[in-house]
Amino acid sequence: MSQKTEPAVSPLAPKTRPQIAPVAGVTLAAGAAGVRYEGRTDVMLARVAPGSAMAGVFTRSSTRSAPVLWCQDALAKTGGTAPGDKPFGIVVNSGNSNAFTGRAGEESVRALAAGVSRALGTDEGAVYQASTGVIGERLPHAKIEGVLDDLAAALSPDAWHEAAAAIMTTDTFPKLASATAEIGGKTVTISGFAKGSGMIAPDMATMLGFVFTDAAIIDYSSVGGNVGPVKEIAGWLAETLPMFARSMHLISNIDIAFDASRDNAKVEAMFYNPMLLSGDGSFMTGGWYHHDMTRTVDGWKSGRLVEEGAFFASLTDGRPVGEEA
Repeated sequence: MSQKTEPAVSPLAPKTRPQIAPVAGVTLAAGAAGVRYEGRTDVMLARVAPGSAMAGVFTRSSTRSAPVLWCQDALAKTGGTAPGDKPFGIVVNSGNSNAFTGRAGEESVRALAAGVSRALGTDEGAVYQASTGVIGERLPHAKIEGVLDDLAAALSPDAWHEAAAAIMTTDTFPKLASATAEIGGKTVTISGFAKGSGMIAPDMATMLGFVFTDAAIIDYSSVGGNVGPVKEIAGWLAETLPMFARSMHLISNIDIAFDASRDNAKVEAMFYNPMLLSGDGSFMTGGWYHHDMTRTVDGWKSGRLVEEGAFFASLTDGRPVGEEA
């Protein structure tokens, strides 16, 4: 087992350790499994509370790794929801990307899905995975499985910095951000972390990013008998609108009104982009749109774009930027 010499910290690193606000329902843990280097923190486990929603933006490379394919398949099958009262699990390792590994890579993601599902008491389809590091070598997934129970026992709402450090590869410092905002009259928290040094293009490339929020992305409890159609429309929003997928916008405050036939709907949505913060972190960009939707034999289709607009959301006092106190 090799020892890694850590590179000098980049001069672009923040001078002070960023304060990361906990997100209700999210707990994390990190540990050393020895995936590639002895004694290095290289595995992160997150538990996301039952009732949450999951979404993903992925590279469009034709040689996507086994973990990417696993996550895409899980989202396609579940629509980003976990069954019943089961939580989501997210496991990420550094040191080995499990890319260009063929059937061995597929076996690794299945083994880790089973291991995380046991450790967290959830379904394998509610487990999401990511791996980063050297390519073309088999992932020693048994090493990761060996620390899962300890990580599950150590889950904490405050382990953001440890989780961010566990997924670094060429990064010289962990990259985290956190903000609060008032949306629809309620204060919400957005916290997340990422790895990658010049890796975001094209289409995410080898960058990994994990953003968590306690904002009500979709409130299924408010739509009564329309849960099925709402899930279908939510899937359309995630898959069909490249504006959101490519720019990493998060969709929030969705209002869906059905007509009597339930084959037509008016969709109003607010979206915001946590990646586009002002230099001082005081506001971020966002917008809204109203869309007509129609159900066809092939699923929900976009009709007329009724209205759209943009705004700057204040992250300091809840007021739109430019509004007087």
